[in-house]
Amino acid sequence: MQAREIIAPIVTSAIKLPAKQAGYKRHGFHFHRRSHNLTHVFHVQLARSNFGSEGQFYINVGIHVDQLSVLEQTPINHQPKYTSAIFRQG
Repeated sequence: MQAREIIAPIVTSAIKLPAKQAGYKRHGFHFHRRSHNLTHVFHVQLARSNFGSEGQFYINVGIHVDQLSVLEQTPINHQPKYTSAIFRQG
């Protein structure tokens, strides 16, 4: 069994329900929720060093601010991925 096959059920059982209760919507390993003019995002990232059934993962968090998109004259993305969040910490 590969690390992804082991980690995916952990995301589903340990993270999905609390995230849903906190208002997050899930798309694969990406989670987001809207709050006024902000979008909070977090992403479960598999480690590069995963090998076979040995593995680990990280949780990256970020915030996307609608007003910055307006200033940049770009469309507001209501479902940004972690990598497109304005402020992020991984």
